[in-house]
Amino acid sequence: LSTSGRYEDPSPTTTWATPNYAMDLILGNLATSIVQKSTDAHGGSYAALMKSRNIVGNFVGATLFSGQLNTTVPFSPVPLLGMPFTGRPVALSGWYKYTPVGGDSSDIYLKLTKWNTATNTRDDIGYVEKRDYAAVNNYTQFYLPINYTSTQTPDSITIVFSASAGAEQKLGQVGSSLWID
Repeated sequence: LSTSGRYEDPSPTTTWATPNYAMDLILGNLATSIVQKSTDAHGGSYAALMKSRNIVGNFVGATLFSGQLNTTVPFSPVPLLGMPFTGRPVALSGWYKYTPVGGDSSDIYLKLTKWNTATNTRDDIGYVEKRDYAAVNNYTQFYLPINYTSTQTPDSITIVFSASAGAEQKLGQVGSSLWID
């Protein structure tokens, strides 16, 4: 996180990503990014604040995800969710607050997968998801035990924090805000 109020995707850029870079490519550096740093934190100095927005008449869900943006197609970056990972964690945990707008819902999920060379598809190894429809006004701890459906060792992990659960389908409400610490 930078001192300017803008969330900066950490290095290496294949670890965590946001729509900020995509919006910069399309519109130039925005004064207010979709994912920002916030001094409203549970611990430490800052938390990540995801606030869904309307950009040039289009809904853009505020999301922080493990992976990277594929920027090979100009002005149309595509999120590539996930990164290499071979562990079998027990749970996903952290602290969060949520302010929904107009029936929106937040989404926090973790998915562990393994590439299946026989079918050329990803097999699910473990999954956990938390969705909130109501406001969570004070920082609240989440501890989400992972449901394993396979004894295989995963090769990838995807973690997504989104202020609007329908963000991938461009569904949600402008102003819905999720803080993650």
